[in-house]
Order: sequence, then C-alpha cells, then structure tokens
Amino acid sequence: MNLIVGLVLLLCFAAPLVWAIRRSTELFVLRVRSGRVEFVRGRVPAALFSDVEDIFARTTASAEIRVVAEGGRPRALVRGLEGGLSQRVRNVVGRFHIAEIRAGKRPANRAQRRRRR
Repeated sequence: MNLIVGLVLLLCFAAPLVWAIRRSTELFVLRVRSGRVEFVRGRVPAALFSDVEDIFARTTASAEIRVVAEGGRPRALVRGLEGGLSQRVRNVVGRFHIAEIRAGKRPANRAQRRRRR
C-alpha cells in the first residue's frame, strides 16, 4: 500500500515538471478555426502571423499549430491537418530564425481587435 501511495505522490509532483519542460521549448501556438487564425500564446512576428493567415484565408480548415525550438531551428507541429496545408505552414515557419520569432510581439486576436473598435 505504501508503494502505491508513493508512486501516486511521485506522479503528482512529476507531472508539472514534465509539463514545464515541454512548454520551455515552445515558441508560440496558433489555433485555426474554420480558416480563421487565432493567437493562443507565445510570441510571433507579424510577418509570420500574416503568412499563416494567408495560407488559411480560403479554407475552412481547423487545426492547432505549435512551433517549438528544436536543434536550433523552429519546427512546426501541426495537429488536425494533412498534406499540402501542413507542408505550407512548415515552409513558412522554416523561413524564420528562432531569434526572429522570440523578438516578435504578441498579436491581438481578431475578437480582441473587434472589442477595441
């Protein structure tokens, strides 16, 4: 019984550590809903955000785009897309360096922009 309690406690303390390590390499996350790109977290250059919006402008796709630093280069992890669109996202992200992405700003979501008007 003590072994089970010890393992449960170890898992409870290890889970936040694993979550923090995973998020430490994350540069930004975007969510696409019905072709509209929404900023979730991180920093993204305006040019990169605009290029991603252009990719999804004429689609009704829904996806999550998570960009992480891997091997000194940004890597796009796309969930919910296959084929051409995901490759286009990877191509656009690959044009930028990690330093450029980290120097980017936090763009306002379209919903937040509408509220300001």
